[in-house]
Amino acid sequence: MNSPSPSHSPQAQISAELQGFIAKAINKERIRLSDPSNHPSVILITDFNEGLPQSECRGSIIRYGVPSGAIDDQVNTVAAFDIPNAAFHLHQRSQTALAGDVIIDVVDPGVGNEEENDRRAIARTSDGIYLVGPNNGAFDALDITDFWEIDFEALKSHGIYEGQEDARHATFHGRDVFSPVGAIISHITAATDDPDLQAQLIEELVAK
Repeated sequence: MNSPSPSHSPQAQISAELQGFIAKAINKERIRLSDPSNHPSVILITDFNEGLPQSECRGSIIRYGVPSGAIDDQVNTVAAFDIPNAAFHLHQRSQTALAGDVIIDVVDPGVGNEEENDRRAIARTSDGIYLVGPNNGAFDALDITDFWEIDFEALKSHGIYEGQEDARHATFHGRDVFSPVGAIISHITAATDDPDLQAQLIEELVAK
């Protein structure tokens, strides 16, 4: 399969870089990032309303190559730090999400706190839906089959994060960690529907 035409736009450069990471992880087989019209959905659940943090998370997802039409950020009025309400919305959105879709949850009192970094998580449900966010109990109502910890050293080595030099000290995990990681996973699920290969790529790029 031919690679995409080169471009000098920032988004295209990042997409080309992601393609290189994915190709490396599957024995250098060249694959094309998904057709923008058929990209997996990236669903954002926040307590930001329509403020700047919301737009920054959305902007970070777009910067990492996700078509704007694939982003669903309508659930943005969760009460501040209300984990049970976030869990409710996670469950609701998982009922209509498809295998390969990614739900990013940024509702957590500890987001941005260094002591909470061991709770930065990626999970996969029995339906093949991916969850990214703090492991604070919001995922518990879902049927989780696989669980990974976000690997900050991998993020740093690949340049897959925004903000400060050390991703663990980023002041806004929603924009600097969760959104880029969710975007990467959506590219992985766009590239292959094999769950074992998806797991291999996730462990290669963003998790441990």
